[in-house]
Amino acid sequence: MNEGLDRGYPYTTKDNRENRQYYMYSSYRGYQLIEAYIENRVEAMHCLKGNIRSSLAEVAKDKDDKCLELMKNVFDLLEKSVKCVGKEEKLSYLKKMKSTEQFGISEILSRIASLITEEDDCAEDELYYWLNGLVKSFEVHKRVYAKYFSNFKPVANDDYFEVRPYVVLALEAGAFYQRTNNLKFLNVLLKLNDTLISVIEELESEEDYFLVYASILFELRAIKEMYIKKKLDTLLFDAIEY
Repeated sequence: MNEGLDRGYPYTTKDNRENRQYYMYSSYRGYQLIEAYIENRVEAMHCLKGNIRSSLAEVAKDKDDKCLELMKNVFDLLEKSVKCVGKEEKLSYLKKMKSTEQFGISEILSRIASLITEEDDCAEDELYYWLNGLVKSFEVHKRVYAKYFSNFKPVANDDYFEVRPYVVLALEAGAFYQRTNNLKFLNVLLKLNDTLISVIEELESEEDYFLVYASILFELRAIKEMYIKKKLDTLLFDAIEY
């Protein structure tokens, strides 16, 4: 399946966790790469959509094509699997974990997921601290690990195969980009989605298929919004059939 998703886009042909991509060494290909990139994303979304109920796919749609509304819909769904605790308790947990020797990725990501779309600046510093640290670690290692030391170095160098943390971190990076317009988080969203597409055959649950679908959809919408702001031609994006 991954070879079929290549079609001139060279970053999703193999398991990116094992065959890490070093984007800075890529040659310049201009418009051809943009075309190949969009084709890669559209084919991946069509593959994913075939494993999603139509009613679930509707969650990813909104009439105005707005990224923020999409993210709120998706995180409402994601929160259903997160233990319901109060906002102050979530913030307190994130602050407390800064001073611990180690932390588990799932526990941190679950707290972030339940805070990130709230229109409240109180959590901004905590969200930035954790997401910035995880993003920097991913940029270095090209992997999302199960456990980290407090300096965001992995506890075990071979514990990075679970797919769900990649999915949730991608969605959270996208949501934080929407909050801050910090391109660092859009950049890592693209790389995480490359990794997820490269292991698309490992997805098992319908929810995972949907969340990866939503992550790619958000990425495409965010880049289209950037094109519009820069007054660039959006014809390639307008032609996408979701």
